[in-house]
Amino acid sequence: MIEIVPFEPGSGDRWNQFVETAKNGHFMFDRRYMDYHQDRFSDSSLMFLKKGQLVAVLPAHEQFGNETVPSAIISHGGLSFGGFITGRTMGARLMLEVIDALLALMKEKGWSHLRYAAVPHIYHAYPAEEDLLALMTRGALRIETKVSCALRIGSPPGYGKSRRNLINHAKRQVGAPEIREYDDVAAFHQLVSDFLEKRHNATPVHSLEELELLIGRFPKHMKMFAAHRGRELLAVEMVYVSPTCYRLQYKASTEEGSACHAADLIEDYLIQEYAKPGRWLDFGTSMNPESQRLDKTLIQYKESFGARTILQSVYQLDTEQMVQ
Repeated sequence: MIEIVPFEPGSGDRWNQFVETAKNGHFMFDRRYMDYHQDRFSDSSLMFLKKGQLVAVLPAHEQFGNETVPSAIISHGGLSFGGFITGRTMGARLMLEVIDALLALMKEKGWSHLRYAAVPHIYHAYPAEEDLLALMTRGALRIETKVSCALRIGSPPGYGKSRRNLINHAKRQVGAPEIREYDDVAAFHQLVSDFLEKRHNATPVHSLEELELLIGRFPKHMKMFAAHRGRELLAVEMVYVSPTCYRLQYKASTEEGSACHAADLIEDYLIQEYAKPGRWLDFGTSMNPESQRLDKTLIQYKESFGARTILQSVYQLDTEQMVQ
């Protein structure tokens, strides 16, 4: 029988230790990362135990309802993806027990449905799609599909001809940018802020204070890179490092940086020199942030580096779904 325990601050160490050894864990699920924006979400994270042993955790928050919109549980609106984080003992039958226990709790809590953004398979250290099997078995519907791109470091197909020629030309030009790891968080954040405001009339997800806090907590997992010409900062990118994947999280260039393809050179450095062979490089979403439709120009750019399509599905499981 599955026991569900709501996460409490005193359980942080146990939660974090489980995430660190899980087959689909990620540092974003560490409570020291999740809780930086706890004021924005009503945390409803859950811990699932069988015979006293932790078998899964679910990063989640509650979406409060009103007269027309019912309450729900979301995994997780403050993260790039969410879903069950599971240990290597997790199998299909056990996950069905976990889902059924969650459905029973949802009824008790008055949550009308679960909205679930699964961890993409490129972040799995070991196969971990029992959650998708259980969701489909219990009648969950796929309500959204997000398109991303990723490549496996050191594997075909490699760069397209035009991208390879462009990068080689950029490296040979007089005053070609120097690429290196970067540690000036304030300058990084300022360039990203300027770039997002000009291009998309938007702001970074993280404030400067939040970014400094998180990098201080996760210096091995949040890496900044920059393209310089002398003292001139031309482009920056941030990479989230996990056991199986590098994710491009932030990217920005000055006008001069764009003209000399400085960001391309950062990505070339990550692919050719920094990243370990066999791991994935996740270029992130290829969706237009305003229309939420596929940005064909953006995905073509990523494909020119050898990246190919990864789909991230979002599911909805209704509380009243019949348990089979």
